[in-house]
Amino acid sequence: MNHHHGRGNIKIGRMFVAGGTLAVLGTNALVYKEAMVTAYPVPGVPVAMITGMMWMIAGAGGWCMRRPWGRFMSLTILTAGCFGLFVTGVVTVANAQGAVAKQGELAFVATAVYLVVTLVLAKSKNVRRLTSRTWE
Repeated sequence: MNHHHGRGNIKIGRMFVAGGTLAVLGTNALVYKEAMVTAYPVPGVPVAMITGMMWMIAGAGGWCMRRPWGRFMSLTILTAGCFGLFVTGVVTVANAQGAVAKQGELAFVATAVYLVVTLVLAKSKNVRRLTSRTWE
C-alpha cells in the first residue's frame, strides 16, 4: 500500500512531464515547419522554436531526475514561450495577408497548448512530488 496516497505519485508525475514535453515539442515542430514554408512577420521564430525545444528537453530531464532546477527551467521556458507565442500571434494577425493569417492562428493554438501544459505541470500534485523532498 502506498503510504503517500493523496500526495502524488512520482511515476505519474514523470508521465505528466513527458506528456507535456511531447505536446510542447509537437507544437514547436508545427510552428517551425510553418515558419520555414512562409516567412513570419516576426523574425527569429524558427530559431526560437529550436532553442525552446532544447531547453524544454533539458528542463524536463532535470525535472524527471528530481532536480529542483528542472522545474524552474521548464516552467520558465513554458511561461516565456506562452508569452512569446501570444505576442507573435498578435503581431502576425495585425499584419495578416494571405498565408500569414494561418500562422497567426497557429501561434494562438500554440499559446493555448503552452498555457494548458504550464497549468497542468504547475498545479499537479504528482508533478510537484518530483521536486518536493518534504513528502518523502
